[in-house]
Amino acid sequence: MSKCEICGKENVSLLYARHKDYDSLIGICQECWIKAWAENKLVSGSGSSGGCCG
Repeated sequence: MSKCEICGKENVSLLYARHKDYDSLIGICQECWIKAWAENKLVSGSGSSGGCCG
């Protein structure tokens, strides 16, 4: 557990993905991942959620 690189929330489980607004793979919380996915901000195939993104 660590700190979300988008919202700054601490002690949360992180998902790692390549965000279109950032230049590298970043760790983001589930809330930010859901929002970024809905806004089409994640680079396809970059997530590591451990399974399908249902």
